[in-house]
Amino acid sequence: MKEQMECPVCGEGHLTRRVQMTPIIYRGVTKQVEDHFSVCGACRLEQADAKALKQNKRAVIKAKKEVDGLLSGAEVLAIRKRLGINQEQASRIFGGGPTAFTKYENDDVAQSEAMDKLIRVADEFPVVFNKLCACADVVPASAINGRPGSASSIADNINA
Repeated sequence: MKEQMECPVCGEGHLTRRVQMTPIIYRGVTKQVEDHFSVCGACRLEQADAKALKQNKRAVIKAKKEVDGLLSGAEVLAIRKRLGINQEQASRIFGGGPTAFTKYENDDVAQSEAMDKLIRVADEFPVVFNKLCACADVVPASAINGRPGSASSIADNINA
């Protein structure tokens, strides 16, 4: 049985976690997002702890990415894995800073439109991805493993 947290406001009730769908309006589009919070059994006050606030922020950013036509965090992750690179390599290849891809993939921040396009183009065109890797001096696992369909000859593209 889960231990219930005591209400920090009234000190009498216990908090019960809840999730409900809440509409948000972004750029004239209404999206339903998960809203995480807790309710006190005594004073009935609704409150959100740090974990719930983080989940709520991620849900809103994910909805905004969808409206803006950007890749979702899950899609960025799938592309990165398909390209055979880790997050640090992705940051070196595409830019955005050392923790950028962690943030994109967790929907903590939305990637720029330009970054989104670059990721899509690199995924669709292996020769572009190879050139980016060569410029960043990165050899992806897909090149080492020689997977079919991967651009495994980065050295050939350095001089291209």
